[in-house]
Amino acid sequence: MPAITTGDVAYSTIDQVVAAPGRTRRRVKITFPSTNLQYQTGGVPLLGPNLAGTTRGIVASLKVVAFTVSATASMNPLWQWDGNTTAPKLVALAESTAATANTAFDQWPNNTNITSNSQVLTLEVESG
Repeated sequence: MPAITTGDVAYSTIDQVVAAPGRTRRRVKITFPSTNLQYQTGGVPLLGPNLAGTTRGIVASLKVVAFTVSATASMNPLWQWDGNTTAPKLVALAESTAATANTAFDQWPNNTNITSNSQVLTLEVESG
């Protein structure tokens, strides 16, 4: 199966407010993947302009504030922004598979298969 690309992510703006002069805060719902179903190490690539609502597409901050729970627990990762302001990605983290208790989160393995349109996340995005 092919890797998830920026074209496999659907965006829907929920609301938008001016956070400060030159700064906008938006809530954006994203759904992925649509056709390409494999998570690649490094994260799911997102389009900055679709998140920020501007042609510059500079993402100053991004937080995942909600997600759709899957019946399959392994498909409920903790999603974190990689910190890139111009080519943002969401990285999937899950509890380590190590047998020891209280282990750190690990990134999903390369080529992890995801059910089509199973990941629906609400993001809070600040752009400047």
